[in-house]
Formats: sequence, C-alpha cells, structure tokens
Amino acid sequence: MQVQLRFRGESPVWETFDAVINCTGPDHAHVIQTNPVLTSMHQAGLIAPDPFGLGLQTDLAARAVNAAGNPHPHLYVSGPLARAAFGELMGLPQVSQHAALVAEEIRKTLSSRRV
Repeated sequence: MQVQLRFRGESPVWETFDAVINCTGPDHAHVIQTNPVLTSMHQAGLIAPDPFGLGLQTDLAARAVNAAGNPHPHLYVSGPLARAAFGELMGLPQVSQHAALVAEEIRKTLSSRRV
C-alpha cells in the first residue's frame, strides 16, 4: 500500500507498507447516529453531542448535558464518551479513575436525597 507522509516542516514523501492501522481511536463524532439507544436519548432531548465531536456533552460532574446546555440531574456519562469535558479517557487507568469520579457524584446525589 502506498502512503504519502508529511512530517512537520518537510515535503511529502511516499512510502510502501504491507498494512496501515488507524490508531486515532473510535469515531465518537457520530456515536449518536450509530447507536440506537443514544439516538433515542438524543431525540428525547436528554443528551447532545459535544461541540468537538469527541462524544457526548457533559458538565464537570459527568452529568449529560442536553442541546439547551442543561445538565440532567440523574444521567451520567462515564468513559470515553465524556472525553470532551475530562480529557483522554481511552486507557484503563483513566477510565477507572473517571468511573470512580462518576460513582462519587452519584453517591453525593443519593446522599443529598436522604432526610
């Protein structure tokens, strides 16, 4: 396979490879259109894509944010779909840390409901 490479500040060069692997990660820009559950949630006004095309829009408490910019009080996004707000969430340590943050936010929400 012929591939044109262009290194920063240099002219393009052609190289031949047996295979090319795309390592950019999942295409989260179209996740709402390609996942029926997320499509339904979007149509119901519960979620919105983030403005960067990285996944879903969330606030800093990991709550899903709708198109009007309002966070849902009981709908959380954990993992790579929340990376626009939290940064890269593709590796196991980052996903685990983010899951712990989401669990703590849920705990706080449930604790505040107790009387």
